[in-house]
Amino acid sequence: MTEATHLDRAAALLVSVGQAALGDIDTGAALHCLHARALLCDAGAQPVPLAPPRTVDSPAIARQTIRDTLAELAHLAPAAFAARPVLAAAHACQQALHELQ
Repeated sequence: MTEATHLDRAAALLVSVGQAALGDIDTGAALHCLHARALLCDAGAQPVPLAPPRTVDSPAIARQTIRDTLAELAHLAPAAFAARPVLAAAHACQQALHELQ
């Protein structure tokens, strides 16, 4: 996969968490995920809907989805990962994970 594909997939995964129904996951965590998605879009991500769609309806699924996002970012070249918006997105993901503990 290309770096663009990893960025796109990471952003799409974050949308899944950010669109979770109110009450299914912590609202702060959802907002951190939407913020991270916006940052990845600033870095060039163009998220497309996941196939099959991922339904995030529990904190456990949200945590796994965020971990999957971070795994996608780990595939980036060091220079791409070190870009300011990507690092900020990774930090926002960590904050979301903290709120889901």
